[in-house]
Amino acid sequence: VSGFHATYKDLFFVGMSESNKLIGGKFTSKSQLDAKSPKFGASFVPVLMQNGRKTAIPSKWQTSPARAPRTVIANYKDDQLLFIVADGYNESGSSGATLAEMQILLQRFGAINGFNLDGGGSSSLIWNGRVINNPSDGQLRKLPTNFVFYT
Repeated sequence: VSGFHATYKDLFFVGMSESNKLIGGKFTSKSQLDAKSPKFGASFVPVLMQNGRKTAIPSKWQTSPARAPRTVIANYKDDQLLFIVADGYNESGSSGATLAEMQILLQRFGAINGFNLDGGGSSSLIWNGRVINNPSDGQLRKLPTNFVFYT
């Protein structure tokens, strides 16, 4: 809303470029991000995979919370996208996932880059106008940022 402000040292950017390719990582200046031609995006923490390798998860993100609903966006080497939404905090026993478990899934699926998005009650997946996961709030949460794709 108010422009580029690299204010948090552990905050990253993920989004789509003008050429519809996933871009993500640490950008410390507006010109550095502009060079990637972002069309839209959001801030997040932490990076889970980069160039096909798991990244170190900062200790504060390993336990806060340890298990939770998660939303991850990733890409394959041919630039196809992968979204993983893990449910959690519900009465049927689903307890979410750790960030390390999300890294394991990204590796198993063959992702190249993977970025953790907002989780908890913000983890919602809608396909063809229908909610297909179980948001932990019991209903959709109003969110300021959404990734919307049309086929």
